[in-house]
Amino acid sequence: MSTNPYASPASTSASTERTREIRLYTPQHVGVATLLGGPLAGCLLMATNYRRMGKSDAATVSVLFGLLAGVALAVIGITMPSVLSGFGPIVCIASIIVMRTLAQNTQGSAVEAHTRRGGKTDSAWNATGIGVVVLAAQCAALFGFAMLVL
Repeated sequence: MSTNPYASPASTSASTERTREIRLYTPQHVGVATLLGGPLAGCLLMATNYRRMGKSDAATVSVLFGLLAGVALAVIGITMPSVLSGFGPIVCIASIIVMRTLAQNTQGSAVEAHTRRGGKTDSAWNATGIGVVVLAAQCAALFGFAMLVL
């Protein structure tokens, strides 16, 4: 029995199956998570994408960026004079726009290519849940910090 010279290699079908199993978060998911849990939540979704794509170094950088951005926003919120308190919502909206744009520019084409190859996106409910869990963790940390200081 002869082999078909036009058949695709076996490794290609294995990688296609692997592609279909991986679920990636979209930039919209990153925006929703950032809305609920701040930059850390959005960066955690981006880090998850990086890990699922086999880019563990980029995932680590993403988490560190999220931690730094979250701390920076907390410091801005705490130290902002009451005269400028009206800018708080603007800062929050800006962080959502920045995170969604960052996700689109760094991972958007990879997510689009993934879906074109038959891959799926992760659930928006998962992204929402991660945002809520990060929000709860940040509130608990802030409460614990306030109890230590006061």
